[in-house]
Amino acid sequence: GETVTATTNAAGKKRISISPTSAKTDASGEAEFTITAKKKTGNAKVTFTAGDVKKKMPVKVRKK
Repeated sequence: GETVTATTNAAGKKRISISPTSAKTDASGEAEFTITAKKKTGNAKVTFTAGDVKKKMPVKVRKK
Protein backbone atom coordinates (compact mmCIF):
# COMPACT_ATOMS: atom_id res chain seq x y z
CA GLY A 1 0.00 0.00 0.00
CA GLU A 2 0.82 3.67 -0.31
CA THR A 3 1.94 5.56 2.80
CA VAL A 4 -0.36 8.45 3.74
CA THR A 5 0.76 11.07 6.26
CA ALA A 6 -1.53 13.40 8.20
CA THR A 7 -0.27 16.74 9.51
CA THR A 8 -1.80 19.91 10.93
CA ASN A 9 -0.63 23.50 11.26
CA ALA A 10 0.49 25.18 14.50
CA ALA A 11 -3.04 26.39 15.29
CA GLY A 12 -4.36 22.91 14.64
CA LYS A 13 -1.90 21.34 17.09
CA LYS A 14 -3.55 23.38 19.86
CA ARG A 15 -7.01 22.07 18.91
CA ILE A 16 -6.63 18.49 17.64
CA SER A 17 -4.43 15.43 17.76
CA ILE A 18 -4.07 12.96 14.89
CA SER A 19 -3.35 9.28 15.37
CA PRO A 20 -1.46 7.70 13.72
CA THR A 21 0.52 10.38 11.88
CA SER A 22 1.10 7.98 8.98
CA ALA A 23 -0.59 4.81 7.75
CA LYS A 24 -0.43 2.48 4.75
CA THR A 25 -3.45 2.12 2.50
CA ASP A 26 -5.36 -1.16 2.55
CA ALA A 27 -6.52 -3.26 -0.42
CA SER A 28 -9.31 -0.72 -1.05
CA GLY A 29 -6.82 2.16 -1.16
CA GLU A 30 -8.01 3.54 2.18
CA ALA A 31 -6.05 4.63 5.25
CA GLU A 32 -7.71 5.34 8.59
CA PHE A 33 -6.86 8.15 11.00
CA THR A 34 -8.44 9.29 14.26
CA ILE A 35 -8.73 13.05 14.85
CA THR A 36 -9.35 13.89 18.51
CA ALA A 37 -10.43 17.32 19.76
CA LYS A 38 -8.49 18.99 22.55
CA LYS A 39 -9.96 21.59 24.92
CA LYS A 40 -9.34 24.63 22.68
CA THR A 41 -12.16 25.45 20.24
CA GLY A 42 -11.74 26.88 16.75
CA ASN A 43 -10.62 25.84 13.27
CA ALA A 44 -7.80 23.55 12.23
CA LYS A 45 -6.61 22.18 8.89
CA VAL A 46 -5.44 18.62 8.36
CA THR A 47 -3.27 17.88 5.34
CA PHE A 48 -3.15 14.31 4.04
CA THR A 49 -0.19 13.52 1.77
CA ALA A 50 0.43 10.41 -0.34
CA GLY A 51 3.30 10.66 -2.81
CA ASP A 52 2.74 13.84 -4.85
CA VAL A 53 -0.95 14.09 -3.86
CA LYS A 54 -2.03 16.47 -1.07
CA LYS A 55 -5.56 16.98 0.25
CA LYS A 56 -6.48 19.56 2.91
CA MET A 57 -9.47 19.06 5.15
CA PRO A 58 -10.91 21.71 7.48
CA VAL A 59 -11.80 20.64 11.02
CA LYS A 60 -13.97 22.74 13.35
CA VAL A 61 -13.64 22.13 17.10
CA ARG A 62 -16.53 23.34 19.21
CA LYS A 63 -18.09 22.70 22.60
CA LYS A 64 -21.00 20.31 22.89
